[in-house]
Amino acid sequence: MKKLVYIGALSALLLAACGEEKVEETDKAQEELDKAKEKEAEQAKKEAEEKAKEEEERKAKEAEEKAKLAKEQEEVDKEEPTTAEKSKPIINTSVFEYAQAVDVTDAIDLNNHVTLIISMSEAISPGLATQHVVNQVYDFVQQVDVKGAKTIGINVKQGANKIAQFTVYTDKLVPNDDEPMSDAVIVASEIEFMTDEVKAFGKTIGSW
Repeated sequence: MKKLVYIGALSALLLAACGEEKVEETDKAQEELDKAKEKEAEQAKKEAEEKAKEEEERKAKEAEEKAKLAKEQEEVDKEEPTTAEKSKPIINTSVFEYAQAVDVTDAIDLNNHVTLIISMSEAISPGLATQHVVNQVYDFVQQVDVKGAKTIGINVKQGANKIAQFTVYTDKLVPNDDEPMSDAVIVASEIEFMTDEVKAFGKTIGSW
């Protein structure tokens, strides 16, 4: 009888131990599942944050690109002439065949004036350089593309030095094939500046 009681008690203990072990295993499994879920949630949160950051960076980059394009377009618009400017005729300076360069400021629409800066070679004398310019101004003033200019400012340079400056009053220039071109130009002009060498040259040839 005692033996049976002992066996029963032992069985009860074994069953209790098995039950506790199963409970521990269940708790452990639940704990691991909770950890896995927590880790998964953290990973999802991290991915969502990274995605949000990438989206924010993409939007910022797009905004930067748009601003850059807008600025570039603004610069193009500033540089690009208006329709009126496009249709405005370009003043032809090819008559100054001896010039190295001719810079033109067309202010006909503003104050009926055109300014020319004519750069001549330093290989020729200042007097002869000025004489060439004066002769060629005769044809320049009669061009259609300077019609409307009441005055034309002429600046003659050799290198960095200005050697002559005069203003032609177009309504005073009367074309006459029977007289030297320079005479017609000088009569219609106001001489503002000439170097001594240029003055002496003009006096010698009787031009100014």
